[in-house]
Amino acid sequence: MRADSPVLSDREVREANSGEGLNELVWETIPQARFAERSEICHLMGRAYIEIHRGYRLKEMITSQAENLQRLQWAIDAGGLCWDAKAARYVKSINKGTAEFARYPHIVGITRELELGRAGSWVGTLFDYQPPRFYFSASEQRLLIRCMSNGTGTNAALARELKVSLPTVKNMWLSIYERVSEIAPELIAGNAKIGADNKRGKEKRRHLLAYLQDHPEELRPVLRRSNGQRPREAVPPQNRQEIR
Repeated sequence: MRADSPVLSDREVREANSGEGLNELVWETIPQARFAERSEICHLMGRAYIEIHRGYRLKEMITSQAENLQRLQWAIDAGGLCWDAKAARYVKSINKGTAEFARYPHIVGITRELELGRAGSWVGTLFDYQPPRFYFSASEQRLLIRCMSNGTGTNAALARELKVSLPTVKNMWLSIYERVSEIAPELIAGNAKIGADNKRGKEKRRHLLAYLQDHPEELRPVLRRSNGQRPREAVPPQNRQEIR
């Protein structure tokens, strides 16, 4: 309402993800009525949500207002805590009960510090974060993400999908492999020509993509290192990153 959007620009996301971390507001996801009671749909939605958000340095997660009591209870069962406005902190339960809590404007959420101090929850996996090792460029990340989404693919196919030239794709692979070989040579060990679409090159690519599948932080927006140094700690404006 003050024309100060809480939605971050791409640059702000990159800076926050390289510094103190991001706050995330989770909007309600409401399937069509005929699917609402099917547990496998809810499980699929949950898995997709985690897959999309893994690898970010999250600081706090907050749900929007629950549509009904059932949705509120689901958020709590997933690991959310209730915000106690009087105490100005998250609590496990509230004296007036969940039904009464849901009747009024409410907040359910969790912070990184609280999650790390308790037994694991479903949502807690999103706070498991480690900094990237390779700091790929944005164009290199797009190439790797595309390659992971459609199988390994050929360089020619990747060039068409990314709308760049074949030499550009080969140069990006060259840059990727050189960076990986400096930091983790065991991932692409071998003497194959690194830009080639040969059997050995595909095997090296497969090993790298398998690693990235388990390390999504390598494909998230982050400030790049320079001269072998870690990126500077960039802290966005407080009114953009703090929930008050």
